[in-house]
Amino acid sequence: MQYGTNELRRRGGAHWPGELARQLTHPLALLLWLAGALAFAVGSETIAVAVVLVIFLNAGFAFIQELQAERAVEALAQYMPQHVRVLRGGEAALIEAIGLVKGDVVLISEGDRIAADMRLLEGSLEIDTSTLTGESAPVLRTAGADDRDVPRLEARDLVFSGTACTGGEGQGVVFAPGCTPSSAASRPSPSASSRSRARSSARSAASRG
Repeated sequence: MQYGTNELRRRGGAHWPGELARQLTHPLALLLWLAGALAFAVGSETIAVAVVLVIFLNAGFAFIQELQAERAVEALAQYMPQHVRVLRGGEAALIEAIGLVKGDVVLISEGDRIAADMRLLEGSLEIDTSTLTGESAPVLRTAGADDRDVPRLEARDLVFSGTACTGGEGQGVVFAPGCTPSSAASRPSPSASSRSRARSSARSAASRG
């Protein structure tokens, strides 16, 4: 499976000695170490000390950001649902959220937590995006909107994992399972063919009902 299981990927926590050492030895840091050594070699001790301080400050800030990102992923994982309703083989089924794959059509209604990044195929939803954007007011997401030239999080036909539906009903096709929340703005949109197949599946289920 190209996208792996539908769960937020965590690295199991940052181990500070190794992580800090990595920040001190990445390519840019190595260049700065070289610059500091050259400055010291030509007798510019003040510049050499300043360069070393910059290296350690940069490593410290980067390490703190890594920790914060890891904690954010762990917090967001608590908002992920355990089960979702999907259309498979034209029939509605309740499955574990971890089993979602690209192309699955998910049934969404009020009170549901969004289990993966989806493009709406039918319906209109009010979505609580506070876990991603910090905005307390729900936003309207509706099928058929085609926002191509806006940031991904502002597209009116997309909903993202970790958010929640506070009103309405709809169906959405999964296009990015198993992603981290920080990548939401750059996640790929579903292709036209995948959206077409999803709509055909939804129509088939509706006709059987």
